[in-house]
Amino acid sequence: MSKLIYVADDEKNICFLIENFLEKEGYEVECFGDGESLLEAFEKKAPDLCILDIMMPGMDGLTVCTQIRKTSHVPIIIVSAKDSPLDRITGITLGSDDYMVKPFLPLELVTRVKALFRRVDAFSGQEEESKDSYEIGDIRLYPKRRAAKLKDEDFALTPLEFDFLCHMLERKEHAASRDDLLKSLWKVDSKEVDTRAVDDMVKRLRKKLKDQKSTVKIETVWGYGFRLTSGGMKLSIRMKIFLPVMLLLIAFPVAAWFVFSYALDGHMSYNAKRDLGQMVKTVEELTEEYSNVDVPDENSAQDDRGSLLNALRNSAQTESGETKMLVIGKNYRVLYPKNYDDQPEMTQMYSEFLIRMTGNDPSFESGEISEEMIGDTRYMLYFLDVGQKRSGRVQNILLYCPIHDTSVILHEVSRLVLMIMGVMAGVSIVLFWFVAGSISNPVSRLCEAARGIGEKKFKKVETGTNVKELYELENEINQMQDNLLKADEAERVFFQNASHELRTPLMSISGYAQGIQRGVFEDTSQAAGVILDESSRLTEVVDGILTLTRMDQMRYQVVPVELGIREYIEDQIERLEGLAYQKKIKLEFLPGDEHKIISDVMLLGRAFSNVTSNCIRYAKETVQISVEESGDQLKLTIRDDGPGIAENDLPHLFDRFYKGKNGNHGLGLSIAKRSMEYMGGDIAAESSPDGAVFTIILPQDCRSFAVEEWTEV
Repeated sequence: MSKLIYVADDEKNICFLIENFLEKEGYEVECFGDGESLLEAFEKKAPDLCILDIMMPGMDGLTVCTQIRKTSHVPIIIVSAKDSPLDRITGITLGSDDYMVKPFLPLELVTRVKALFRRVDAFSGQEEESKDSYEIGDIRLYPKRRAAKLKDEDFALTPLEFDFLCHMLERKEHAASRDDLLKSLWKVDSKEVDTRAVDDMVKRLRKKLKDQKSTVKIETVWGYGFRLTSGGMKLSIRMKIFLPVMLLLIAFPVAAWFVFSYALDGHMSYNAKRDLGQMVKTVEELTEEYSNVDVPDENSAQDDRGSLLNALRNSAQTESGETKMLVIGKNYRVLYPKNYDDQPEMTQMYSEFLIRMTGNDPSFESGEISEEMIGDTRYMLYFLDVGQKRSGRVQNILLYCPIHDTSVILHEVSRLVLMIMGVMAGVSIVLFWFVAGSISNPVSRLCEAARGIGEKKFKKVETGTNVKELYELENEINQMQDNLLKADEAERVFFQNASHELRTPLMSISGYAQGIQRGVFEDTSQAAGVILDESSRLTEVVDGILTLTRMDQMRYQVVPVELGIREYIEDQIERLEGLAYQKKIKLEFLPGDEHKIISDVMLLGRAFSNVTSNCIRYAKETVQISVEESGDQLKLTIRDDGPGIAENDLPHLFDRFYKGKNGNHGLGLSIAKRSMEYMGGDIAAESSPDGAVFTIILPQDCRSFAVEEWTEV
């Protein structure tokens, strides 16, 4: 069964053309002269595809598209003479699947129609997918029933938008190239369909997601394609500044407390070990000193004043510090101190000693300092088995030094620190809240001003900020507003002049054609000549406007080519010889050296021919052309011997459609200057009593400028 296509266009010739081309491909076509008629037919029977013109009497194509999208996802192609990016975006945003600019080749329209049908048929004919749904952020897609939900509410998507999201979600976090999207969704190669179709569809979908406050974002992967992401909550500048400060205020005292406690504990351990070490040194010296001295044994009644025990007793009494000593004799009898059982700490230490000695604890090494936990207290311990080296009353020596508990100190310090930090935190919170506000509030006002600029509401913004960067941004925004106001005014004047330049030849063409039709002219060849001349003039104006528009939007694709400048200029002069001959002007190309440059042939040729033609128009006898090297640039000078340029005209010579004392300058010089600026060059003009002088500055390699500034079509 053939597919039904509705075409709405008030131009009967265009409708007839589209209808015949589509019917030849086997489609059933119905044409309508206005939008209302198409909608009436749509309500009775929905077609498989709609082709809509924008400019129609009554209901325009955009309105028709909007009405259709309320109830149907049928593919829509918009055709229009409006070719600005805004027009494209508007058409796609309102729900069209493609946008074509008049004039277009009927075969291109047929190709795009086939591409849309291939995509729709491919998705409708797919096998049931194993996955019931795709989800990202707050969006869930159901491929089987081609439904979408956003925040658990129905989310209206065109077939192309739905297929795009499914295609992206199948690749999860991976990016998809523009070429891949064209092949997968449109089923055509990128050479067959303008890549703007992908970008326009993405812009439309981004607007939908933004309007619904979705967390899902479509990120542009520069020079490649697009990627889906699910962004989280966005914080204000004030919170971005305030929260880290708050976290720092909390984290710093906590970290400081841990560092302090660790350092304090280490300090206590160090002091205990140092104190114990001093006593250990003394004990080891004494045991070594008395190792060969005969001393009475435990049962001897002899005096022990010359014994090791006496030496140890004396050292324990004279040494300062907190280290204490237990001297153990045979049968684990305490020789020193005598009153050890009156001291709970010593009693506990002696008990621990007995347990370890009788249990043959391997950790109780003789001659080693160790840190031990005995009861609830930590100690630095030193045990020396004297009986291994000598006989006598002294068998074992136990030295110990308590490591003071830091909990009490930490408790007091913590309470003090918390009080100090609490006061600091309170003051800091208030301070940083106002500091953050002093930054965020001006930024909010600047954002408001930016939104106003987007709505063409130009109003000077005054934030009163004393932040250097924000002050500079404020000045830049105000300067931008001034420039936009001037640009708006210049655009208004430009369109007024352009309208005049277009209407005048159209009026001549229409008048002379009507005269021929009604037999007003006896000799129609003259009238036909006028029509041809005015047609050429009209074509030149239109071509100039389109060229300037493409360059202003950075959409002109530059093709850098290496060429010899003198040889190139000679070729251009040959093309201008006819005009020079008609005006009886001699073109002189002054001798000089050959120079190689890399430039765009079309832009350079347009600039040179426009400037030279202007000089020929005003010259009396001669136009001189010369080329010379100037650093990393070439300077091309074109000089005429005419009356020169009026002083009042000179500042506006390159303005578009500027009309000076000597007539309308049109677009020629404007295009010439913009062409050179586009490649990183420039054109200047000056006047002298001997005539006008134009200087064209050529970069020797325009690619260095192209890397930063040019954007491919």
